[in-house]
Amino acid sequence: MKLFASTSSRTANALKFAALGMTLTSLAVVIIVLDPLKMIVDWQLTLKPGTLLYHLWRAPPLELFISVYVFNVTNLDAFVQGIDTKLKVEEVGPYVYQEMLTNQNVTFNANDTVTFRPVRQVKFRSDKSIGDPMKDMIIAPNIPYMGATAAASTLSTIAALGVSALTRQIGSKAMLHMSVHEYLWGYEDHLVSLASRFVPSFINFERFGILERIFNEGENMVTMKLPSKNKKEPQQGATGEETELPDYALDTWNGGKTIKFWTKRGANITNCNGIRGAYDVTLFPRSIKKGQTFRFYRKAFCRTLPMTFTTTGKIDGIDAYHFELDDKAFDSNWTDVNSSCFCTNKKCLKKGLASITPCYYNIPLAISFPHFLNADPSLLEPIEGLSPNKEKHGSNFALQPQLGIPMRAIMRFQVNLMVDDIKFSRDMTRFRNKVLPLVWLEIAVHDLTPGLKFLTKSIFNICPYLQYFAIVAFFVGGLALVATSMVRIFRIPTSTLTSTAAKVATTLIPVGSNNGSCNKMLALAEETKKKARQLQKAHVNFSPLLPLTQIPLDPTRGEEQEQLLEMEPELGEQQELLDMEMEMELELAKRLRRTSTTFTLPEFMRQ
Repeated sequence: MKLFASTSSRTANALKFAALGMTLTSLAVVIIVLDPLKMIVDWQLTLKPGTLLYHLWRAPPLELFISVYVFNVTNLDAFVQGIDTKLKVEEVGPYVYQEMLTNQNVTFNANDTVTFRPVRQVKFRSDKSIGDPMKDMIIAPNIPYMGATAAASTLSTIAALGVSALTRQIGSKAMLHMSVHEYLWGYEDHLVSLASRFVPSFINFERFGILERIFNEGENMVTMKLPSKNKKEPQQGATGEETELPDYALDTWNGGKTIKFWTKRGANITNCNGIRGAYDVTLFPRSIKKGQTFRFYRKAFCRTLPMTFTTTGKIDGIDAYHFELDDKAFDSNWTDVNSSCFCTNKKCLKKGLASITPCYYNIPLAISFPHFLNADPSLLEPIEGLSPNKEKHGSNFALQPQLGIPMRAIMRFQVNLMVDDIKFSRDMTRFRNKVLPLVWLEIAVHDLTPGLKFLTKSIFNICPYLQYFAIVAFFVGGLALVATSMVRIFRIPTSTLTSTAAKVATTLIPVGSNNGSCNKMLALAEETKKKARQLQKAHVNFSPLLPLTQIPLDPTRGEEQEQLLEMEPELGEQQELLDMEMEMELELAKRLRRTSTTFTLPEFMRQ
């Protein structure tokens, strides 16, 4: 009974190992089928409360810098007096500011959209700037004075005369000598102060600064499309309007789907006047395809701008799709549905100029590429000091195609003052029919922060390999456990054969027998004797004929004898198997005893 109990115990242990092996193998298959890494990425990179993406989006940990270059007029007197035929400008900068964005008042809507209020703040970064904007002085156009004079000239003769008389009365000048900080963030101007008193609903400020106006976007409520379970492919209507929005595209801006300044009553929504379907550049859809074109919107641009795919590449070892701001991004064409709304009375600006006049109190301003890159060459003729360069003045973006996150973004644009054929203003005579460059800006995220770099590298370069190694380890380890368990269950150890052979040989073999089986028994017995001597040298009691449980314990060698006791179930099972095999040999030995009256031990047992 004890023999069968030990056999069952050994088999049960082997089956436990086999079950563990099958579990590990099954786990490897489950990892292959379910891909838990993808499941975790999909879960954490979905914009909903509590996810990693939500926390990153609420306060993006990006280092976004705004580098400002100001055009300083260096020959004002010579130009006004007619000595110089061209206005000479000198690029001064950069003066660098860091922008911090937070998305506040977040509300998730039932129609798979989210509504929020973007809030931007800027601070000056002296460590990245060329000088102190408070101390550096420049000569630059007086934007309110020039703008009001130019705007009045397009209205009527009476309006032009009235503005001319008013500006002479308050002592306004065409060019001002001021600090860079005043020019960018606000300087006192009598015309602006007067307008703020008479039309406060239209001019609600008393100081005018070009950056202060551009980045003072007010309070805006933005609604953005979220990924939905019943996802459909994005589609466009006949006019270019998005009928099915892609993920993270803008749905409305302050409740509207268009830019009101470019939308006439009853006009269709197109890429020219529409906001819906554009992006705010913080998030893009996942699984971006080669050749895609995206439109992005920022209120300061007074329009959406297209970015087109150029090539694939890698940034820090991570896949990246590269895009550029389209060369025709600032063009307007009456025959093009995507830019015709920018033309007035079928009159469009020169190539490379994009009007932002209605967004800035009807001051005749336009944006372009810096130094009039990709613009009409005639814009460069009256200005000396401009040198367009695509590498320095172009705009480019890099998106991670699987995740849809910006890895690098460099947006460059220039703000210009358009001066038409001004009448009744002697100070403005020399500036007629010219486009004067004021400043150009670079809004850029040159690199991801260390934390975001580690996140992207973990997703693409670390976690996939860890998951792969886990699959291999579980699969190989599981198969090894199963195979080992099967061997332990079915193998017949040679040690038991040897001990049983010794028992038969030393008790049943008659003297002088030449039987072949007896010879085999003697050989096995000799082998057992050798092993016994080896074990004795190791100070281990060897008694193959005595059950291990009956061996008296020697306190000086307790640990070694305990090891032998642990081997008893295995030895018992092995001996049971051998007894069946040796049955015929025992029967043969009994017959030999009947024919011999003398029985002696073999010589090796008498030693």
